[in-house]
Amino acid sequence: MMMVDASLHHFGSTALGFSLANADMDLSISLGSSAYDVYTPAQLIEKLGIAMKNAGMRDVKMLTRARVPIVKIRDAITGIRCDIGFQSKLVLYNTRLLKAYSRIDPRFRELVFIVKYWSKQRNINEPYFGTLSSYCFVLMVIHFLQIRGVLPCLQQIAQDGQNVPNITIDNANVYFFEDVDTLVSSGKWTCTNTETVGELVVAFFKYFSAEFPYVHGVASVRTGSVLSKEDKGWTKDRQQEMNRSGTVKDRYWLCVEDPFETTNNVGRPVDKETLFEVRGEFIRASKILCSAGGVGTGTADEATLSKVCERAPVIISKKGTAAAASMGGSGSSNNLMGISRKW
Repeated sequence: MMMVDASLHHFGSTALGFSLANADMDLSISLGSSAYDVYTPAQLIEKLGIAMKNAGMRDVKMLTRARVPIVKIRDAITGIRCDIGFQSKLVLYNTRLLKAYSRIDPRFRELVFIVKYWSKQRNINEPYFGTLSSYCFVLMVIHFLQIRGVLPCLQQIAQDGQNVPNITIDNANVYFFEDVDTLVSSGKWTCTNTETVGELVVAFFKYFSAEFPYVHGVASVRTGSVLSKEDKGWTKDRQQEMNRSGTVKDRYWLCVEDPFETTNNVGRPVDKETLFEVRGEFIRASKILCSAGGVGTGTADEATLSKVCERAPVIISKKGTAAAASMGGSGSSNNLMGISRKW
């Protein structure tokens, strides 16, 4: 396959320093617009997959039916696993936005590592089989920390004396206040939350086990609030209408708005069955944390967190992890070393 006017971009957790051991690397290929006039994304993935096999890559899997089709590969020499797709430029802006948030408060990065490790250990981190992506969990952490007053809403902070501008890329407004070093000095943001990471861990699991309004709410990093499913048109009627039309299947059981591509529900892989599993894991974690430390203490120690993050059985659903393991996904060792030394 000839690539004309092509460029390769690194994005996602490994680009941000959010990745756990043996994490897959996310890569995006940008092509000239003429390529998309000739091939569909699925056709491009099929051609790329064949090229990867011919180049000696191992464990080549072409996921052509995903919302964003990708090729999964493993380099034969280094053993590094990569997910490669033909995403829009928005993934690069998403990475920049998350990087900006990570520079504001160190508690964000620590909480992300804990939540990602927990989600992998409990087998709810595989969107292709009906659970949530790492990106979705990171957005859920940001949303929670915004609600908690730890992080601001960068997309709602304007430059001095200006309204929030509209910078359009691929039909999306990608503006956010990126100069986070001046947030406090300019008086645009002051954090008054003094909770420890341990206290935030307890509050995070409590929020998504009992407080977040799953039935009618949308977690929105863009606004720093909970939006209404009805206001966004993310309703059961809309879901049925979209599915009858034969387009990509949309689900609105768990709604997490993409900060830039605001019509994209990042929680869309979840269905009725897997929502029960995902929320069940939040409830399990919250119960362990509250029983170990007592409801009034509101913090988590390393021993309790290790119990929260115990590896789940290999299969927790019909869609589940046995199939995910056959995809060649990387596992996580059952320890918290290197994630957070003190909470």
